[in-house]
Amino acid sequence: MISLNAVYAQNDQLFYWCNATGEINMPGDDNGACIHTPDELPPKCREIYDRYFEEGCECNKYVVTFKGCVGLLLVALHDEYEVGDSCGLHPDGKNAAEEDKVKMAMAMYSYLLKQRVANMETDPVFDGCTLIYGDYTDPIGHELALFVPETELKRLPELEDCFLQGCWFSEDTEKLAKATAVLFAPED
Repeated sequence: MISLNAVYAQNDQLFYWCNATGEINMPGDDNGACIHTPDELPPKCREIYDRYFEEGCECNKYVVTFKGCVGLLLVALHDEYEVGDSCGLHPDGKNAAEEDKVKMAMAMYSYLLKQRVANMETDPVFDGCTLIYGDYTDPIGHELALFVPETELKRLPELEDCFLQGCWFSEDTEKLAKATAVLFAPED
């Protein structure tokens, strides 16, 4: 399993050519002050952007270069609100004990997501692609990602369906809800 945390730490393995809303990023434009258009993208990136980028899906889609290969990165965010809701926890930023419970639930959920990635890695449907897991790589949660290189994009509908089925697993949230119900039960 590839760690998104490690990929980000190396700083040169992954470049996002666009954000989740389709705004274009260019190398060297670290402050985001320049507005770019798809016309400025390298030809392969532009083709992928035009054919496959879309907003408002069950997972975010990014045109990226990963380890020197151009493709599409599908990213599913598993955030504190989703996990908190599944466990009956509702932090409001004012109750430190409730916030701690959510952090603990997120740690347990991280374990379940890593198991999910391990299972997905054995599925031949993902051959030629790369599964990536990020532990709190988003400020509010964990990210599960699938890098689909340009050579595999013809299979994108099937890959996206299988990825989403693997990402959102009700058994995991049920396990987590049961565990936290026991762990956080009021003391007698």
